[in-house]
Amino acid sequence: MKNILLLVACTLCLVACKTQQLSLENNPYIYKLDTLQKLNISKFNTKDSISANGTKIERSQLYYYYLTITLNNSPYTRVIVYDNKTGEYRGGGVRFYSFEIGKWVAYNNEPEKTKEIWDYDQDYPFSYRDLIEKIKKEYKVDLEKDFKIPRGGRDISVSRGIWREISKPVYTVEFRISTKEQKNFVYDKELDNYKYKYYGIMPSVIHRPDPYWHIFIDGNTGETLMAKQAYDRNNIDLYFRVKVLKRTTLEEEDRKWKEQVEELNKKKADTIP
Repeated sequence: MKNILLLVACTLCLVACKTQQLSLENNPYIYKLDTLQKLNISKFNTKDSISANGTKIERSQLYYYYLTITLNNSPYTRVIVYDNKTGEYRGGGVRFYSFEIGKWVAYNNEPEKTKEIWDYDQDYPFSYRDLIEKIKKEYKVDLEKDFKIPRGGRDISVSRGIWREISKPVYTVEFRISTKEQKNFVYDKELDNYKYKYYGIMPSVIHRPDPYWHIFIDGNTGETLMAKQAYDRNNIDLYFRVKVLKRTTLEEEDRKWKEQVEELNKKKADTIP
């Protein structure tokens, strides 16, 4: 019996590991990486960037070329870094919408090619794959398949970051409400004019033609912290911070935060020889 349980546990572990690996290495929406292939840099010595067929080449000011490749109608971007003298592979990683995912690698210019690795998913126990499944299940929107260029259809945007007010990772997902869903949409005047109510700033009189879902999700647990339908996205973050995070002294906090950042930058500047 113990042997059977051990076999099942190992099988589940292998499936989980394989699923995570498939998400990047064999994902059909992500450009396949060949680390042995060199970049033909002779084509890019006269121009800083070349864009064609979803491919963009950018030349850095120092030692590298940055090759960013996005397949047609894909929310993923493959970033590949090459040495701008030899064309050799120097590292890179993958972005999902606006943020980095998975492990990024970088090699220095020394002969031994010392490797450094950054894991951009380590602060998000609720992974971007979990996010895709959650939105698909609860809102019938596929963050991979429903992505369009130019932004048609659902007009999806996804971001994530550590919210300093609560010291936890948060995903933010926005997409256009479908025509069918709009039949049940109730205009929330307070929400769309919240910045005016809170700061006394005049609200925008121009709204987007369609309302959008604005969803905030805990990057640790996957809990939905807030989900609102509204026209004006400029008020959503403020509303979330005040109503959900219960922050009532935002202006004072913002001032102190800026002072801390300025003090930190000053210390860094003083240490530079």
